[in-house]
Amino acid sequence: MLPHGGRSKPRLSTSSRPGVTPIDITGLDGIIEYDPGEFVFSALAGTPLSDIETALDAHHQYLPFDPPCAALGATLGGTVAAGLSGAGRLRYGGVRDFIIGARFIDGAGRKLNSGGRVVKNAAGFDFPKMFVGSLGRLGVLYELTFKVFPAPDSYLTLSFELGHIEQAIATSHQLAALPFETHAIDITPPGNLRVRLGGDHAANEDTATRIEKLIAFPCTRLWGESEPARWQAKRSFDWATGELLIKVPCTPQNLPNLDVVFGRIDALRRYSAAGYIAHVSLNADQADTVDTELQKLGLAGLVLRGPAPKARIGHNPAATAETLLKNALDPDGKFLPLP
Repeated sequence: MLPHGGRSKPRLSTSSRPGVTPIDITGLDGIIEYDPGEFVFSALAGTPLSDIETALDAHHQYLPFDPPCAALGATLGGTVAAGLSGAGRLRYGGVRDFIIGARFIDGAGRKLNSGGRVVKNAAGFDFPKMFVGSLGRLGVLYELTFKVFPAPDSYLTLSFELGHIEQAIATSHQLAALPFETHAIDITPPGNLRVRLGGDHAANEDTATRIEKLIAFPCTRLWGESEPARWQAKRSFDWATGELLIKVPCTPQNLPNLDVVFGRIDALRRYSAAGYIAHVSLNADQADTVDTELQKLGLAGLVLRGPAPKARIGHNPAATAETLLKNALDPDGKFLPLP
């Protein structure tokens, strides 16, 4: 069996294995409970992210990790299963840091519950976080609880042209270590550095001026309606025109070598969270090359869309804890094996 939601990340919701039964959870739709005063909501797993964002926005709240693919029909459960976070994870953390409760059905047909509707709940094994990135291999999520934050009053983005990737990486690393409350730091090769500020308008202006003086490279400011539209296009991967779209967790230290690999095959790529996440768009016939090169670098990639033979490519170390959890929740192998 393979649960799926809105199919906004199609490679993760399909399988080439014979006899796999798809489980469509999009009928599990709706917000069950939302208390703006407590900054917590619970919703069924098939609820579109766009519906959740609309409900939160009415109370000037949001999910700070900027979940991708909301405009493409992504669901709350699919976001958890894929383990995807957007540019805001730099400041606030990823989906793992905001999920506080989960109800699910395991491979034995048991309805299980972990966590709750308060940020501080009973101690124990934190199942909700274990489902982040599980790709539907551990069970069927049917209800999820998240904490949320107040939304910033305004945004301002600084776009710097630094000339080459090494300078952009070094500058992003420098900025991330300074006491500026940057909402996001993204890099587009060969040397564009985009810094997003969120908060009070006057504070954004003051911080922007300080950053411009620090970096001292040509800079363009983005604000108003065009500013969120630019980041929304990034969340939807509008720039990714290749057949495959791959996410690769990395670090600023190994990013230069990784960029050499992608540059050699002329792949489109964007780097988020100050160089800790790479998204790469390439042709299907380049997948084997990237798989080999990622293995050499000790990095793993997750194929979000495209005709790749497997969902995960690159380095795949033995995950003992994940295997033990899989055996406990799915002893008869009802769900797909771990990739």
